[in-house]
Amino acid sequence: MRQTPYNTLIGYTPLAHQPTCTPMLPNTIDHLSRITEARTAAQEALRKVQDRLTPETTHYKTFEVGSLAWLKGTNLK
Repeated sequence: MRQTPYNTLIGYTPLAHQPTCTPMLPNTIDHLSRITEARTAAQEALRKVQDRLTPETTHYKTFEVGSLAWLKGTNLK
Protein backbone atom coordinates (compact mmCIF):
# COMPACT_ATOMS: atom_id res chain seq x y z
CA MET A 1 0.00 0.00 0.00
CA ARG A 2 1.50 3.31 -1.09
CA GLN A 3 1.26 6.30 1.24
CA THR A 4 2.63 9.80 1.35
CA PRO A 5 5.27 10.52 4.02
CA TYR A 6 2.81 12.84 5.81
CA ASN A 7 0.15 10.15 5.86
CA THR A 8 2.63 7.68 7.30
CA LEU A 9 3.93 10.06 9.97
CA ILE A 10 0.85 12.04 11.05
CA GLY A 11 -2.04 10.05 9.64
CA TYR A 12 -3.29 12.50 6.99
CA THR A 13 -2.04 14.53 4.04
CA PRO A 14 -2.05 18.33 4.63
CA LEU A 15 -3.97 20.45 2.11
CA ALA A 16 -0.80 21.89 0.58
CA HIS A 17 0.42 18.41 -0.31
CA GLN A 18 -2.68 16.76 -1.75
CA PRO A 19 -2.06 14.33 -4.60
CA THR A 20 -3.17 15.76 -7.91
CA CYS A 21 -5.89 14.11 -9.94
CA THR A 22 -6.85 14.71 -13.56
CA PRO A 23 -9.95 16.95 -13.77
CA MET A 24 -12.75 16.09 -16.17
CA LEU A 25 -13.74 19.65 -17.14
CA PRO A 26 -12.09 20.96 -20.34
CA ASN A 27 -11.85 24.51 -18.98
CA THR A 28 -9.96 23.29 -15.91
CA ILE A 29 -7.58 21.21 -18.02
CA ASP A 30 -6.84 24.26 -20.19
CA HIS A 31 -6.26 26.41 -17.11
CA LEU A 32 -3.88 23.83 -15.60
CA SER A 33 -1.92 23.57 -18.84
CA ARG A 34 -1.51 27.38 -18.93
CA ILE A 35 -0.32 27.35 -15.32
CA THR A 36 2.17 24.59 -16.14
CA GLU A 37 3.47 26.51 -19.17
CA ALA A 38 3.85 29.70 -17.13
CA ARG A 39 5.71 27.86 -14.38
CA THR A 40 8.02 26.19 -16.91
CA ALA A 41 8.74 29.56 -18.54
CA ALA A 42 9.48 31.15 -15.15
CA GLN A 43 11.83 28.32 -14.19
CA GLU A 44 13.62 28.61 -17.55
CA ALA A 45 14.02 32.39 -17.10
CA LEU A 46 15.38 31.84 -13.59
CA ARG A 47 17.86 29.26 -14.87
CA LYS A 48 19.05 31.65 -17.61
CA VAL A 49 19.61 34.45 -15.09
CA GLN A 50 21.49 32.11 -12.77
CA ASP A 51 23.69 30.92 -15.65
CA ARG A 52 24.40 34.52 -16.66
CA LEU A 53 25.35 35.50 -13.10
CA THR A 54 28.93 34.31 -12.96
CA PRO A 55 31.60 35.22 -10.40
CA GLU A 56 33.09 37.68 -12.91
CA THR A 57 29.87 39.74 -13.05
CA THR A 58 29.38 40.06 -9.28
CA HIS A 59 31.20 42.59 -7.13
CA TYR A 60 31.51 40.18 -4.22
CA LYS A 61 34.99 40.16 -2.75
CA THR A 62 36.07 37.20 -0.65
CA PHE A 63 38.14 37.77 2.44
CA GLU A 64 40.55 35.39 4.08
CA VAL A 65 41.76 35.17 7.64
CA GLY A 66 44.15 38.06 8.26
CA SER A 67 42.76 40.30 5.49
CA LEU A 68 42.16 43.93 6.37
CA ALA A 69 38.66 45.31 5.88
CA TRP A 70 37.14 48.74 6.48
CA LEU A 71 34.01 48.47 8.61
CA LYS A 72 31.61 51.36 9.17
CA GLY A 73 30.55 51.81 12.75
CA THR A 74 27.39 53.83 12.09
CA ASN A 75 24.81 51.42 13.50
CA LEU A 76 26.96 49.77 16.16
CA LYS A 77 26.08 50.25 19.83
